[in-house]
Amino acid sequence: MHLHLVIRQTRRPLQRDFNEQFGWLCSTLGFDSEAKNAAYIILRRIMRNANEGVTTAELVEELHSSRGTVVHHLNKLLRAGLIIRSGRRYVLRERNLEATIEEMKKDIERLFDELERIASQIDEGWNK
Repeated sequence: MHLHLVIRQTRRPLQRDFNEQFGWLCSTLGFDSEAKNAAYIILRRIMRNANEGVTTAELVEELHSSRGTVVHHLNKLLRAGLIIRSGRRYVLRERNLEATIEEMKKDIERLFDELERIASQIDEGWNK
């Protein structure tokens, strides 16, 4: 899997408002947090249909967007590790958002472990 994850440090919402918290999560993960943004809408739709997932055609109809636009945003969510493809449907990577974020964290930890190993080897070679 080719992981492309952006993490921004943003101000966390002060209130426990669902829309503000979801917007913050999207913004922190590098997606526009506006309710009109396709990635935001797609992720919410996938979460609402967590058990069945959604198809590209269903998203095209709901967003009144082109197939290309929907596929572009689905690919961004796939590369970030938030969703997976299950047959013709897109679903959250794990059973819920919290478990999905936990798996994304493990992905990052594995990547940084590898970066540290390679950096150590580079340091050893550099000092010869």
